[in-house]
Amino acid sequence: MLRRKYPSWTDSSVWRRRAFTLVELLVVVGLILLVTAMGLYFVPSINNEQRATQAGTQLQQWIEITKQRAARDRAPRGIRLLPGTANNYQVTQLVYTEQPPDFWLGAGSTFSTGFSPAPPNGSGLPVVNFVGGTTTLTGGRGMPKNFLPNVPPPKGTKDPNAGRYPVQPGDRIALGGSEEIHSILAVSDTLQLTLVPPPPAGVGYATSTFINATQYRIIRQPRSIGDDPLQMPANIIIDCATRNVAGNVYDLQPYMQTQGYIDIMFSPDGRVIGQLAGLDKIILWVRDVTVFGGPGESPVQGDPALVCVYPRTGLVAAYPVDTFNSNTNPYLNTTTGRRSSQ
Repeated sequence: MLRRKYPSWTDSSVWRRRAFTLVELLVVVGLILLVTAMGLYFVPSINNEQRATQAGTQLQQWIEITKQRAARDRAPRGIRLLPGTANNYQVTQLVYTEQPPDFWLGAGSTFSTGFSPAPPNGSGLPVVNFVGGTTTLTGGRGMPKNFLPNVPPPKGTKDPNAGRYPVQPGDRIALGGSEEIHSILAVSDTLQLTLVPPPPAGVGYATSTFINATQYRIIRQPRSIGDDPLQMPANIIIDCATRNVAGNVYDLQPYMQTQGYIDIMFSPDGRVIGQLAGLDKIILWVRDVTVFGGPGESPVQGDPALVCVYPRTGLVAAYPVDTFNSNTNPYLNTTTGRRSSQ
């Protein structure tokens, strides 16, 4: 019987194995250090490039929440872009808003129209003076709770209740059953409204008095609903400044100049209403201020995110900037078949 011969454990040829040389170890260590260094260099850069995109996704979610609130409450709800602290057109904070129903002072109220101060030579601002009624224009203990939303006072005011007033500057009024709408410039504790000049036509300020309280309505503008401001990430802004592209048709700067803020309001059915309802699309340009604007840089550097709201359908979507057309129309990516406008 043949027996297989196994080598002895003392045979050095069996246990001998080749070790790494010093040169090989140095090469491996060098490669590890090189890969680590490349990761430390490129990974933060990649993350920085994605910060604006991630912020755009967050902004899109905030706007979607606004639409859901409007559908849930069956009333207009919105989101307000507040002017920036360093630059009015660089928005870093937003707040949710609601639009209260039209307002009137209640049974027994009457009003007259005139000027203040009295116009010996035609000067003075048009005013509306109310008498009677069961409520007031600037709050009071008898004010129903639905007229006193829990909102902070406007910036710059020392009156802690100013944000709770049922009628506020910026609201509008229709007098005498007319559909002619007049803006309210100021509201006083004496039930007087000061209107924006020039005097509205056809009201007859010096002589006319309307007895029926239903012959006026105060159209109240959106108010903050009291939530803490929504804060954009550090160094990320919504840039509302004029970009001098695409004929400036999508610039939001004029709205910020006129109103002091920008409201995007949704009706319960999802459509956009209010000051931006007439736009073909609302484009919010989200960018990183730390990687934009240097000499010789691309006009889209740091601007990878466009959050677009389509007023007719209520669709909210996010797109990258069209870098191939950045000098003519960087918004071409916002053209999509999922909407009713072009």
